[in-house]
Amino acid sequence: MLPTSGDILYLLMDALAETDTATATIRCDQVAERFVQVVANRAGSLRLRFRQWPGEPIQEVDAVDILAAFRSVMAAVRYGDQDWARIFAPVEGTFGRDPGPVDYARTGLPIATAMLDAVKRRKRLGLPPWPAMPIRWGSGEVLTGDVWAGLPAAGRVVVRAIRVDHRHRHGLAVAVSEGSVAHEGEAPSREALVWPERVGEEIALTYRSPHRILRLCNVYVERAGGGREIVARWEEQAGMRVEVAADRRVYHCNHPRTDPPTFEDLVCQVRVAAA
Repeated sequence: MLPTSGDILYLLMDALAETDTATATIRCDQVAERFVQVVANRAGSLRLRFRQWPGEPIQEVDAVDILAAFRSVMAAVRYGDQDWARIFAPVEGTFGRDPGPVDYARTGLPIATAMLDAVKRRKRLGLPPWPAMPIRWGSGEVLTGDVWAGLPAAGRVVVRAIRVDHRHRHGLAVAVSEGSVAHEGEAPSREALVWPERVGEEIALTYRSPHRILRLCNVYVERAGGGREIVARWEEQAGMRVEVAADRRVYHCNHPRTDPPTFEDLVCQVRVAAA
């Protein structure tokens, strides 16, 4: 049957695009002979073959970009009685074409999958990777991880809770690629986790970073098999809006289960000072 989950549909198409001439056919249980077939071309583009009504000839569009294919199939699912030829015709030849800024809040993709699309799209267009690439989300930008560069090589980080997520165990990870970071008085490592519990609470870390960079992202606790708890990140709707100032940043964090995102589940101000 035609899927209603955008995440599942996009990931299905993405898996096809990584293979060589593979196909997936999506059928409709309610209308006989109605289907959309997604075909992976050798160059990485997609071809869509479709029939909307019984007895109609099969039509197709070729050289289709994955996001354009995803959005057109989701439109066909949502508006099944509209003319599919009009829905699918505009996506032909979109592969390798720069669509300009994409507002991913309007695509139906969760933040994690939207970031996957943005990274792969940049690579397909031959653009250099960004160390922390933002995506457009509504009126602002969203990150799944922030790279804070140009800092003192060693110093102190103070995380102050502005808003606490009382529904979930939700915090910040502060990490370095080389060097160390630690809660004051504890053994240093490459990453320290901060779990604010009340508004106004301040949590201090010390760090050493030869590259003068800190990496931050929001993290949360999930339950795994056997009742185990694991620290997770970068899933579903997890992401951050970031306010940037000279010596501090404010992270507006969204929990993966908050859909649509509000970026107000956890809000923390982070200040950095030299040792």
